[in-house]
Amino acid sequence: MNGARLAVVLACGFSSSVSAQSAPQDLQQYVNKLQAEGEQNRVLNQLEIGTRQLWASDMGGAAVAFDDAIEKIEMVYSGDPAAAKARSLWHEEGAKSFKGEPYERAMAYYYRGLVYLQKGDYENARAAFKQGQLQDAFAEEEQFQTDFALLLFLEAWASHLNGDDDLRDEALKYLTVMRPDFPGIKDDQDTLVLVETGTAPRKLGDGSNHSYFVFRRGKGFKENRAVIDVAGTELPLYPMEDIYYQAATRGGREIDKILKGKASFRQTAGNISDALATGSTVVSRMGASDTIAGIGAGLAVVSAIAAFSSKPKADTRAWLSLPDTIHVATLSSQNQPAEKALVRFFAGDIPDAQTERTLRFQVDPNGRRLALTRSR
Repeated sequence: MNGARLAVVLACGFSSSVSAQSAPQDLQQYVNKLQAEGEQNRVLNQLEIGTRQLWASDMGGAAVAFDDAIEKIEMVYSGDPAAAKARSLWHEEGAKSFKGEPYERAMAYYYRGLVYLQKGDYENARAAFKQGQLQDAFAEEEQFQTDFALLLFLEAWASHLNGDDDLRDEALKYLTVMRPDFPGIKDDQDTLVLVETGTAPRKLGDGSNHSYFVFRRGKGFKENRAVIDVAGTELPLYPMEDIYYQAATRGGREIDKILKGKASFRQTAGNISDALATGSTVVSRMGASDTIAGIGAGLAVVSAIAAFSSKPKADTRAWLSLPDTIHVATLSSQNQPAEKALVRFFAGDIPDAQTERTLRFQVDPNGRRLALTRSR
């Protein structure tokens, strides 16, 4: 290392440092955006900053960025009555302030939980993964059963490391319903490997005037499978979570259909207001402003304004540094003593020799190991 440092100043008043050699090239771009775009995109920019700091191994900086984003998310999306009241106000007054779709809010807690794991703080890690599951269940004011298997697995893993076997087994029982072929967690395992592949889901405007959005799988990648090579021995990674699936569904329901229903309602409201507005023109010509018909004409104007206001262009802002799929493996350091290994990626059964990563195991203060890497 040449000792050069890149100072990252965050809008919340904290600062952190990232190695100039390992820092992503576009990190400063998002720091600048954070300062320039203010509250409207604060959560989104902090999520992008936090992701880049995490992958640059600046866990302190990542914690600051994710904590700031999560604080703003929880002002609107948490389980207490105050947040429910805040939601009712925010949907009216703060709709332009990015708080993320359910899968994005869940992923904010995923990364925050990983920072806690790396520091050996298993209880806070477990709490973060549980809160992420709550965000997965939130869909505006509708509640759907959470199906974010990755967060449920990590809840079990944090309990396992914390010695809470009963809590671990309870979480694994629910995980088995979602992932019946997952081999589980053995008592002697103390090493977690997480490998991300692919690129983030795409959020696209669609429909008349782009009145709703749809999700499509990310572009520019082929890899969808990974294995670990430790001293010539290949170990499979389990594909625990499809982030595109989480984006495109809410509790297993296709989000396109949910949003199309809302767009249809907006279009119907517009049609009604058009008809009433036409009627009001006739009434005004008849001079009936103080009659029941006149009152109806006035209501028609209000209805037309309301309908016009209820047809905004779809918000297609999205967290672009998320992956497509997250793969996991749990190991025992007694059987796998190597400090580093190689991760090989595949498109189906076809190896991608150009997409290989060195996997380094970081040891937390309690002697447990965590290894993170991504294909892109």
